[in-house]
Amino acid sequence: MDNDGYDDYSPEQEEEDEDDNDDDEQLLLLKAAENPVDEDEDSCEYSCPRYYRPVCVLRNHQLVTYATPCEYHNQLRCASVRQRQGQAVSTFQFQYNGACRQ
Repeated sequence: MDNDGYDDYSPEQEEEDEDDNDDDEQLLLLKAAENPVDEDEDSCEYSCPRYYRPVCVLRNHQLVTYATPCEYHNQLRCASVRQRQGQAVSTFQFQYNGACRQ
């Protein structure tokens, strides 16, 4: 385990991640009734593996680094749940694999 609290990434752990390079993630603007998520309406976060494989995402026009694709997907799920509940949500645009370079 690194001093940042994350284990080093190994390919065996990749099965835990969802595909993070799908074309539909290149630009994801959450809108009502689009891309419903198959989940319990009250639950949006799933347990993520503790390795570091960062992804850079544009959230509301600001670059944000998520430690793993799973953490990024949790943000998308939570935004979808909030939107179904009539709350305002952030916009997300996947940029690239790796930490954001600012």
